[in-house]
Parts: sequence; structure tokens; C-alpha cells
Amino acid sequence: MNDFSSDKSRIGLFFLTICACLTILLFSSIIVALPKNPLSTTVRAEFLVKQFIPQGWGFYSRDPRSDHLYAYSMSGDTDMLSWPNNKIRNVFGLNRYGRAQGIELGLLISKLPSSLKWKTCDKDAKNCLDEMKVQADIANPTPNASLCGDLGIVSGSLVPWAWSQYKVVPTSKVMRVNVKCSKR
Repeated sequence: MNDFSSDKSRIGLFFLTICACLTILLFSSIIVALPKNPLSTTVRAEFLVKQFIPQGWGFYSRDPRSDHLYAYSMSGDTDMLSWPNNKIRNVFGLNRYGRAQGIELGLLISKLPSSLKWKTCDKDAKNCLDEMKVQADIANPTPNASLCGDLGIVSGSLVPWAWSQYKVVPTSKVMRVNVKCSKR
């Protein structure tokens, strides 16, 4: 009986030690990622933390003010993309179909000729796209392509949450292309 309780104590102590080490590592990585402040560590401590977590928190962050891409079907009044992934139609992230569409859209944009210029739009992007003609024909090399046909591509910033109650239409860049898919 004494041996059994001794083993339980060792396992419990081991578990608590591991939890304490991971907690220290977590908080150290957060402190290192923050700008200089009263909690900032020394350069040596920062170097030590980066030995264990070289990526830091940069992998999980994206500048919220960077431009976002979106695609519209110009043959119908439908969104081509299943973004964002946390919508009800994506079962709050369980359906990962939309994740591949971002890569597919990026691939299509990389296939555009360098001579092709984005048009600046100061009103609703859909209205600008309706007024435009197709600027280029490109082939979609994706095996299970979801972005095909007459597409309107929009690159623009989101309206900040603080301005959401106002009728603000941010300036965006638009382009209209015809995407040919081989598998459809």
C-alpha cells in the first residue's frame, strides 16, 4: 500500500513539474513578444526563450489592416468564396473547404500578366466590377478548381470596427478576369 501511494505522489509531482515548466515557457514567450515595457526581460533571457520557440507568436498573427482579397462571380450575384471559415455554412470551422480557396485565389493572381493593372475603385466594388470588361483570360491549374468563369477580384481594406456604424466605403482595387478550369 505504501509503494502505491509513493508511485502516485511521484506521478503527481512529475505532472505538476511539467505543467509548471510549460506555464513558465508560455508566459516567457508572451513577455518576449511584447514591446519594451516594465515586464521586459534581458537580451539573454529573450535569446533563451527564442531557442525553444523560434517562431514566437508571429505565425498566428496577421496585420488586421492589410489588404484582403475577395472574388465575386460576375455571371450571377453570388460570392465565390466560402470565407470566413467561422460562418454557419462552414459549420463554424469544421468544413475546411474555404481554406483551399485562398490558396487558389492567390495562385490565380500570380498567373495574371504583369502588364495588367488593378483599377482603383472609390465606390462599392461590385458596382465597379459591373462597369468593367474582362481584362484577361487565365487558366486555373488547380485539380479541383472552385473559382471558374467570369470573376471579379477585389483587393481592399476592411472597414474598422469603430467605423462600422457609418456608411464608409473604403477605396479598393478591382480586376475582372475570365478563369478557365480544365476539370469542370
